[in-house]
Amino acid sequence: MVAQTTEITVVVSAELEAVVIQNTQIEPTKAQAHAMAFAPAMIKVHELSKALTIMDKSNPTDSDSKIAKRMRLDLVDVRKRAEEKKVELKSMILIEGGLIDDLFKVVKKTCELTELEYASIEKFAENKEKERKQKLFNERVASLSSVCENPTIYPLGDLEEKYYNDLYEGLRLADQAKRDAQIKAENDRIKAEKQADLDRIETKRIADEQAEAQRLENIKLKEENEAKEKQLTEERLKAETERKAEAKKQAEIQAQKDSELKKQQAEKAELEKQLQYKKDAELKAETERKEQEKAEAKKAKDLLKASDKVRLNNMVSTMSFPEVSETGLSDESLKIKADIKDKFTKFQIWAKEQIEKM
Repeated sequence: MVAQTTEITVVVSAELEAVVIQNTQIEPTKAQAHAMAFAPAMIKVHELSKALTIMDKSNPTDSDSKIAKRMRLDLVDVRKRAEEKKVELKSMILIEGGLIDDLFKVVKKTCELTELEYASIEKFAENKEKERKQKLFNERVASLSSVCENPTIYPLGDLEEKYYNDLYEGLRLADQAKRDAQIKAENDRIKAEKQADLDRIETKRIADEQAEAQRLENIKLKEENEAKEKQLTEERLKAETERKAEAKKQAEIQAQKDSELKKQQAEKAELEKQLQYKKDAELKAETERKEQEKAEAKKAKDLLKASDKVRLNNMVSTMSFPEVSETGLSDESLKIKADIKDKFTKFQIWAKEQIEKM
């Protein structure tokens, strides 16, 4: 189907022509007009598809990759423009929306299929590199499994051969050291068990000797205790006399403590008096603070009734730059802080200038 204009002849592609023929409910003239609207897009798609015929898709060159990227981006542009045309036509003639959608789908599907081909060429080298790294990763994981419990934590696909060899050797030595330590631990355990048996025999011998020595010591202690009991009776009589003297002394000390307690109670009463005075002063300060808040609230209420210029000026004037302790800050941090403060000051000046222009 050919549409004749004053200067340019636009040919409707076979794909669009097939959609027009299928939509028998729409007037042929209108169907042709819609197809003509999308014909330039299909012509552009076919033109951009020609480069695929001269490319080696299985082994594209760098030049092929660059051309594929450019063609794909051009196709994206064609698809977007076709979508814009679709929206434009549907907004004008809602009843023909189905036809327009079908025409657009042809362009979109053709673009997407062609884009996929170009994208596969464009990303060929990148995908090949990913495959190479994954294969290398799998081989190295298998190799490291004998000397490492979890080799997948290392970036095995990205390591150069030298660094991988260093890693393998380090893990091999660590694994060997672990095995040696386990063997040594088992030998130490056997040696310790043998020594424990010898120690038990020696302990029993010493315990028997100590038991005999304790028996003899008990006989000696009994004799000594009988002598001590007589001495203790005499000492108890002496201690009773000393206890009575101590009780008298404690009574005197208690009397002194009672005197000090009365003095402390008097001091406590004076302290409570001072605390009450402090509470009264704090209550007065709180009352004054509330009065100040009321005054500020009234001031804010009055400000709401003021002109826009006065209210905006008040807003800018109440802004303040928060001070931050410079202790421990680096020279760079101090410089940034000074720069922020300078910009804050300039902002206030600029804001007031803008308000004055009102």
